[in-house]
Amino acid sequence: MAKNLVFVVLGLAIALLVVFSATPSKATSNDPAVYAWEYLTPGSDRLVCQKISLHLKSLPATTTTHSQPIHTHSQIVGDRFCADLTKPLSF
Repeated sequence: MAKNLVFVVLGLAIALLVVFSATPSKATSNDPAVYAWEYLTPGSDRLVCQKISLHLKSLPATTTTHSQPIHTHSQIVGDRFCADLTKPLSF
């Protein structure tokens, strides 16, 4: 019984040591991109594959806000980028 208790306490101590000493990994991409099926224009029935990029605007941080503005950019790309995505239903 005491032997099991020692192993449980030791295991818990090791787990807590790993959790509190590990640092989170850094993001590998500065400009993430998402591919999606979108309509060409509002009211259009033509679907195109678009690459939507998100760019953080580098502004000085203030004490009142902890967020940064994001600039989005979309670009029409080839259908092969959206090949594994389901197209939305058009009526």
